[in-house]
Formats: sequence, C-alpha cells, structure tokens
Amino acid sequence: MVLLGSVTTVASAQGEKRINFETSFAFLLSGREMPAGRYQFEALPGQGPSMLTLRNLQTNEKTAVKAITRLADLGGSEPQIVFDKTESEYYLAEVHIPGIDGFDIRHAPGEHSHTRVPARP
Repeated sequence: MVLLGSVTTVASAQGEKRINFETSFAFLLSGREMPAGRYQFEALPGQGPSMLTLRNLQTNEKTAVKAITRLADLGGSEPQIVFDKTESEYYLAEVHIPGIDGFDIRHAPGEHSHTRVPARP
C-alpha cells in the first residue's frame, strides 16, 4: 500500500489552530473507522486543553477527539500527524500543531510501528 499524506497549518485571529491533512488509507479513531480522505483538526481555546475537533473536509462531518494526555511542543514549524500501524490497520496516535503542546490520542493495541504524515511545504 502506498502511503500518501500531507499536512498544512491554518491559524486564525481568534487563537484557534487548525491543521489540514490527507491520507490515502482509512484509520481508526476511538474505535470508529474514518475513510481515506481530507481532514482538518482544530484546537480551540474554549474546548479545553485536551480537546480537538476532527472534520472530514469532504462530508463536513465533525468528531470530537479527546486526548489521553498532552505532549511537549516539538518546537518545529511543521505540523505532524502520527499513526500507529498494525499488520492491517492504522490508528490515529498523535497530533502536533506548531506553537502548542501536542495531543496524544489512543494508541494501537499490541505491537505496532509508527507512520508520520509529513507536512507539505
């Protein structure tokens, strides 16, 4: 399977942080399969420190995402999405938005590897 992905960051004046990404593979999020496609994560100050909103850019469907814990800010200027990969499935594992702490999402059970969706320049 060929892995394609890209991430871009969008910031607004209200302090919200958004990153857009695209995958060529379906992934699991809180036990729910999300189809391959284009998505947007949004971190809003009013949502709480461990909450994100995931929006499918094709259907406009929104899903609330609660992080298990926060991760240290990587200090870079490029956003990153990290997936855990088992033999047959991808699990959303981490979201890193430049300028704020990262979000640690539920990981894959058992043995797995990591797949990063790189940022698009």
